Amino acid sequence: MPNYDLDSMSLAAKKWHAQWHAEGKAEGKAEGKAEGKAEGKAEGKAEGKAEGKAETLLRLLARRFGDVPVGTREKILVAQPDELDQWLDAFFDARSIEDVFGKHGLG
Repeated sequence: MPNYDLDSMSLAAKKWHAQWHAEGKAEGKAEGKAEGKAEGKAEGKAEGKAEGKAETLLRLLARRFGDVPVGTREKILVAQPDELDQWLDAFFDARSIEDVFGKHGLG
């Protein structure tokens, strides 16, 4: 892009340049804002799903096996969605809380 000397530009060219610059800046800002909003929404949705899975697992465990140990509860609340899915699947065949997590290092 050529380097223009704004002092030697006509008034119309200066106005056009200022408008072009402002529009480009506004467009970039709007795109960045929309992208950030979409990313935030996706992250919030994923976190909400994981929290829902964790709460469901805790509720199922408590209902079937009684009190869930504090350490197990804490690990469930910070687990990744794929871990929660594995534990939820294991729950249905488990005879004890240890059976749910036995293969995954919890218990």
